Amino acid sequence: MRLRFLALAMSGAAVASSACSVDATSPLPLAVPERAGSSRGLAGPPKNNGSDDDSSSSTFTFRIDPSRDNLLRMGAHTLWLPASAICDPSLTSYGTAFWNDGCTPLASPVTIIAKIRGASRGLPRVDLEPELRFNPRTSVYLTFAVKGKQAEKAASMRILYCATPAVNACVDEALGDPSLKSVLDRPERTVFRRIKHFSGYLVAE
Repeated sequence: MRLRFLALAMSGAAVASSACSVDATSPLPLAVPERAGSSRGLAGPPKNNGSDDDSSSSTFTFRIDPSRDNLLRMGAHTLWLPASAICDPSLTSYGTAFWNDGCTPLASPVTIIAKIRGASRGLPRVDLEPELRFNPRTSVYLTFAVKGKQAEKAASMRILYCATPAVNACVDEALGDPSLKSVLDRPERTVFRRIKHFSGYLVAE
């Protein structure tokens, strides 16, 4: 967590997006400016299907301006998207071979959907849509809050990349890219790491 907020402070002012359950017929507001991101609690609790219990399935929809810093809150979990981090999907390729390639940043508003659900032993998972990759010159961070005794008893925790819904297909990307190493913050009961693309992510012991 401390490393994540150092990244926030270096990146400038954070932006907190409003979150709500998916409704394809309702307009989605653009993210609005918030105070400089240097600590937890930049914004009040988001709305998520009327419940703050992340052990159940919840869906969040964000409409953001990618040219600005955005801090997206998914219940107790967060996603930090610095300005110009999202590659324009119409001008770039998507896949393992392209994660470190430079790209043209997306300039137009984009809708992001995050589906949170509980995993085995209460460890959370998020599936993010659409498929997007990020400019390697920026640092996008995903933070999971881990409830109960999971964070206390774990010797280590990792955020695995899941290309498919099957849990046994999830992999630790840090094995091939040390910049993607997961960091466990025991006092805050969170685990976080840098991500270079959107797909599924799962917390594992």
